[in-house]
Amino acid sequence: MVLAAQQAAFQAVRQALPAAGVAATAGQIVDDSGYGLFAAPHCGRGVGLGHDEPPRLAPAETIALEPGMAVCVEPAVYVPDLFGARLADVVVCTEDGPLALTSPPHVMTVLDH
Repeated sequence: MVLAAQQAAFQAVRQALPAAGVAATAGQIVDDSGYGLFAAPHCGRGVGLGHDEPPRLAPAETIALEPGMAVCVEPAVYVPDLFGARLADVVVCTEDGPLALTSPPHVMTVLDH
């Protein structure tokens, strides 16, 4: 479900779309899976010079995506005392749609602490 949310959010990165639209795309998939209560409050953030910069891919974000904007699409679900899952890819918004800058293998890695 996190992979499906990440892939859908990636495909939603389009010019003139408010960043909240990308968040809504990922959020709908997580909600439909029954894990909405455990979703991270945003599904991504801007990438550039700082650690955490606009636009945030969050429900209340009104910034519209523009060509050249780079965002990290990273939906996550954290179920307390059970598991957490997050997938992240860096994407650039172009006039023709999303352009992936990363493509890590999307395999499950279990980290036990």
